[in-house]
Amino acid sequence: MGKKDKEHRAKVAKRNAKVKEQKSGMQKAFDLLMKQQIERLQENNGVDVSLSGQPLTFNVVDQDTLKINEENKEEDK
Repeated sequence: MGKKDKEHRAKVAKRNAKVKEQKSGMQKAFDLLMKQQIERLQENNGVDVSLSGQPLTFNVVDQDTLKINEENKEEDK
Protein backbone atom coordinates (compact mmCIF):
# COMPACT_ATOMS: atom_id res chain seq x y z
CA MET A 1 0.00 0.00 0.00
CA GLY A 2 1.44 3.29 -1.06
CA LYS A 3 1.64 6.58 0.75
CA LYS A 4 -1.17 8.06 -1.35
CA ASP A 5 -3.47 5.14 -0.52
CA LYS A 6 -2.86 5.62 3.18
CA GLU A 7 -3.52 9.35 2.91
CA HIS A 8 -6.71 8.72 0.97
CA ARG A 9 -7.96 6.17 3.51
CA ALA A 10 -7.24 8.62 6.34
CA LYS A 11 -9.20 11.37 4.55
CA VAL A 12 -12.14 9.02 3.90
CA ALA A 13 -12.14 7.83 7.51
CA LYS A 14 -12.08 11.42 8.75
CA ARG A 15 -14.92 12.38 6.41
CA ASN A 16 -17.00 9.37 7.45
CA ALA A 17 -16.47 10.16 11.13
CA LYS A 18 -17.60 13.75 10.55
CA VAL A 19 -20.72 12.63 8.65
CA LYS A 20 -21.54 10.09 11.37
CA GLU A 21 -21.16 12.79 14.06
CA GLN A 22 -23.46 15.17 12.18
CA LYS A 23 -26.05 12.45 11.61
CA SER A 24 -25.99 11.51 15.29
CA GLY A 25 -26.40 15.14 16.32
CA MET A 26 -29.37 15.65 14.03
CA GLN A 27 -31.02 12.44 15.30
CA LYS A 28 -30.57 13.55 18.92
CA ALA A 29 -32.06 16.96 18.13
CA PHE A 30 -35.01 15.33 16.36
CA ASP A 31 -35.59 12.93 19.26
CA LEU A 32 -35.48 15.78 21.77
CA LEU A 33 -37.98 17.87 19.78
CA MET A 34 -40.34 14.92 19.40
CA LYS A 35 -40.12 14.15 23.13
CA GLN A 36 -40.90 17.79 23.98
CA GLN A 37 -43.85 17.83 21.60
CA ILE A 38 -45.27 14.59 23.05
CA GLU A 39 -44.90 15.93 26.59
CA ARG A 40 -46.63 19.16 25.59
CA LEU A 41 -49.53 17.21 24.08
CA GLN A 42 -49.83 14.99 27.16
CA GLU A 43 -49.84 18.04 29.45
CA ASN A 44 -52.71 19.53 27.46
CA ASN A 45 -54.54 16.19 27.75
CA GLY A 46 -55.70 16.33 24.17
CA VAL A 47 -55.72 18.41 21.07
CA ASP A 48 -58.62 20.64 20.18
CA VAL A 49 -59.55 20.57 16.52
CA SER A 50 -62.58 22.11 14.90
CA LEU A 51 -64.41 20.71 11.91
CA SER A 52 -66.94 23.00 10.25
CA GLY A 53 -67.02 25.12 13.40
CA GLN A 54 -67.76 22.16 15.73
CA PRO A 55 -64.98 21.27 18.19
CA LEU A 56 -63.52 17.77 18.13
CA THR A 57 -61.26 16.60 20.95
CA PHE A 58 -58.48 14.08 20.41
CA ASN A 59 -56.56 12.48 23.25
CA VAL A 60 -52.94 11.42 23.00
CA VAL A 61 -52.56 7.75 23.91
CA ASP A 62 -49.27 5.90 24.10
CA GLN A 63 -48.95 2.36 22.73
CA ASP A 64 -48.79 0.71 26.17
CA THR A 65 -52.10 2.26 27.22
CA LEU A 66 -53.64 1.27 23.91
CA LYS A 67 -52.54 -2.37 24.36
CA ILE A 68 -53.93 -2.46 27.90
CA ASN A 69 -57.28 -1.05 26.70
CA GLU A 70 -57.46 -3.65 23.91
CA GLU A 71 -56.69 -6.47 26.38
CA ASN A 72 -59.42 -5.24 28.73
CA LYS A 73 -61.94 -5.16 25.88
CA GLU A 74 -61.10 -8.76 24.96
CA GLU A 75 -61.50 -9.88 28.59
CA ASP A 76 -64.91 -8.21 28.84
CA LYS A 77 -66.25 -10.25 25.89
